[in-house]
Amino acid sequence: MFRQTLADHQQKKLQRKRTIEHLRKETLQCTQEFSAALVEDVNKEISAVFSNQRQIEDSLQEMQAAIQRQSKTAIKWASSINKFNQSLKELGDVENWAMVLEADMKKIVEVIQFATSKDESPSVQVESSQETPTTSSTAA
Repeated sequence: MFRQTLADHQQKKLQRKRTIEHLRKETLQCTQEFSAALVEDVNKEISAVFSNQRQIEDSLQEMQAAIQRQSKTAIKWASSINKFNQSLKELGDVENWAMVLEADMKKIVEVIQFATSKDESPSVQVESSQETPTTSSTAA
């Protein structure tokens, strides 16, 4: 009887040991599966974050390139506007010069006409005095 009890006890002990080992393996497998699922979920989120970061960096580079192009275009426009303004100033200067030149020419013409009219005035008076007697003689 004692041997039977001892054999039963060892049998139960071995059975419990097998059950515990089986439960330990199951627990280990479930823990590994849980860890893998957790890591996979976290990796998906991290992958999405990295993907978003990459897209943001690409967009940032595109924006910086666009800003540089826009800046160069703005500089070209400013240069063109400055050249246009300078041309307008020069045109205004040319117009002013032409007006001054025209005024000077008018003065010169007036002086020449005045000088010419003074030179012609005595001869015109002489001619008119000569014509008057002739006209008088024809009338008489």
